[in-house]
Amino acid sequence: MKTGLRLVTRLAGQSYEQMRVTLLEFLDTDVFSLSHENCVSFLDPLIETWDVDLTTFGMEIVLNRRIASGDPRRFEFVETGPGQPLIEPGFKEFLNDSSLSGTATKEERSCSGI
Repeated sequence: MKTGLRLVTRLAGQSYEQMRVTLLEFLDTDVFSLSHENCVSFLDPLIETWDVDLTTFGMEIVLNRRIASGDPRRFEFVETGPGQPLIEPGFKEFLNDSSLSGTATKEERSCSGI
């Protein structure tokens, strides 16, 4: 972790001690007290680019490849009408396979619209 923190420190243009304090403050903050400054100071070095499609509220995030590997991630919100639960086929398969869903009862699975 120390090596990763030093890399983020260089990218953020801060001293190691400053970044360590920033990280500890970020981790110690609850979601209701999180400030804009907390997010920017912690996330800015990690994110290379991001884009929001205001029509679909889809968000694509590309992480800084010097820190994190992997393909860009896309998150979207999907609107459904009343009585139309959106259940992905893979999630349905997961819930119906007891080796995957563990001890979830039929009633618990039905809460997911299955």
